[in-house]
Amino acid sequence: EIVIYYFVQTLMGPQLVISFTCPNLEKIVVNPDNKNFHSEDGILFNKTHSKVLLVPQNVNFTSYKFDDSIKTVGEYAFYKSQIADIYFNNVLYLKQGAFMESNIAKVTISKDLSIEQDIFSNCMNMEEVVFDEGVSKVPSILFREAKIKKLYLPSTLKVIQNGAFKDCLELEEVLCDNENLTTIGDDAF
Repeated sequence: EIVIYYFVQTLMGPQLVISFTCPNLEKIVVNPDNKNFHSEDGILFNKTHSKVLLVPQNVNFTSYKFDDSIKTVGEYAFYKSQIADIYFNNVLYLKQGAFMESNIAKVTISKDLSIEQDIFSNCMNMEEVVFDEGVSKVPSILFREAKIKKLYLPSTLKVIQNGAFKDCLELEEVLCDNENLTTIGDDAF
């Protein structure tokens, strides 16, 4: 069943509950006269195209490359998304739960990326996580219950907060050549 959700011209705030209650949603279409939002390729953005607000769970593509204008991925924007390959480009902010329970398989966290907690929790296809040199902190419950197999931690890492990799039961290998790591929080692994 194909579900398409149309945003009317007067909509003032995104209905993020759509992501949780419409598992068959494939496409979002926004009226071009809407002053707050717009859509492209079925994805909901703010009007300036600097923030991804909602990606339908059943979009019909498996990879997504953020264009240079996108700086923020909003709260739960890719929740349960089927997209497996994500290319961040110039994204600077990942908000809470941005990729929770999504199909993402590999992620690289750059030093310029500001990340909140719980972003990749319950990602059952997550196999590899790479933190680039320059990253100094891993936030709380960032990858809780993800199926990570391989983890690369940079020499610049200083803090792994509470529960960052809690219940990542598939974790087989952690590569870390680091003398700067000073804090590992409770239940970090």
